[in-house]
Amino acid sequence: CTMEVAGRIDRVDKATGSNGVLLRIVDYKSSEKNIQLSEVYYGLALQMLTYLDVIISNSKRWLGVEATPAGVLYFHVHDPIIQANTLLSEDKLDEEIFKKFKMKGLLLGDEESVRLMDDSLTEGVTSNIVAAGLKKTGGFYANSAIASKDEFELLTNHVRKTFEKIGTSITDGVIDI
Repeated sequence: CTMEVAGRIDRVDKATGSNGVLLRIVDYKSSEKNIQLSEVYYGLALQMLTYLDVIISNSKRWLGVEATPAGVLYFHVHDPIIQANTLLSEDKLDEEIFKKFKMKGLLLGDEESVRLMDDSLTEGVTSNIVAAGLKKTGGFYANSAIASKDEFELLTNHVRKTFEKIGTSITDGVIDI
């Protein structure tokens, strides 16, 4: 049997760093969303890592070079309301609005890769664009949503096996929801 999985990737971003071509997925959502690894593990949230697997697996054919996953991010499309106790200057208001559009997801735990996503990011600061921050002493803050290249590979392999298990169950007649 053949199982076909269909979907549409909202956006793929490409950057070139010292370690080659990096690709990330951005998915536009009308509500706030984040990657929950427990949902991935139990097969409840497979979309983003499936998209990442597709673009990385086909990067040589599409781009002529092997690519590395830079991350998967959700962008909440909304019209944010800013609440403040005092009147904000236009610059401060713009800054507060900008913070409301910070993307959530999972990023490659590589400083250069994250800096390519936020070129204003410096040591000792958390990004206003993506869910990562760089320590002054080097490395990432503990609350950064990062994974190594090997961890991304483990996640995409798990997603593939989950699809295989689902497909086999369907062909074996298992039809519960």
